Amino acid sequence: MGPGLVLAAAGSASWAEVTRDPPEWREGFDGWAKRSVYWAGVIATQATIRQGVDAALGYDPRYRKCECKGFFRRSGHAALWTFLTRDSAGSTRLDVGSLAGAYGSGMLSMLWYPRRYSPLKDGLRAGTQEVGLTVGLNTFREFGPELKRALLPRRSQ
Repeated sequence: MGPGLVLAAAGSASWAEVTRDPPEWREGFDGWAKRSVYWAGVIATQATIRQGVDAALGYDPRYRKCECKGFFRRSGHAALWTFLTRDSAGSTRLDVGSLAGAYGSGMLSMLWYPRRYSPLKDGLRAGTQEVGLTVGLNTFREFGPELKRALLPRRSQ
């Protein structure tokens, strides 16, 4: 379990703690710990599904920045490439691995939630939220270098 997984799980658990999701897990350290383990499982499950599908299909999981100019074109590229990827031959394909990872982990994770949650209904909701987060992550990847240059002071030599 790498530092990225630990940080993502802790951040997700902290947000779930603030929003009391699910309320049955109570507040405080015990609830936060349960949410952290839950989110580590969700993230690991999603990555396992995605990597397995990508390997089987020969898909490249990396995000590729747009070679275009303009805010709207680049934003559209970030959103579109949430659903698309390239295969080993360089052809554009539906990103089955990413979608299977998001929705598969969303549905499986509901098995760890209290019994009142539905793996299908609530799992689809969780998967859709994950796809939305991926659009945001891709947008950050697209504009991150410019944001870094704009927000961080330059070091003088």
